[in-house]
Amino acid sequence: MSGRRYEQILQAHRFTDHEAPAFVDKFFEIRQLHKSWNDYYASNYIPSWFNTLDESMNVWLNEYCPGWMCVPRKPNPFGNEYHT
Repeated sequence: MSGRRYEQILQAHRFTDHEAPAFVDKFFEIRQLHKSWNDYYASNYIPSWFNTLDESMNVWLNEYCPGWMCVPRKPNPFGNEYHT
């Protein structure tokens, strides 16, 4: 696949079929995906003593990323923090 074709596909790729809200919501493009993910796990997840909670940090170099935060206890304190 050529790089140009890849860019065309990437521009058309969407995670939602909802229209953008009238208010500013930086997460509206992935909100439907996130809700579907949570609904799936709510119906299929079985808590037990085998489960663990992990925190990870996705490093971003600017504050314009949606959900960007500073977590001083992390080695790279700026980015998005995830609990998985």
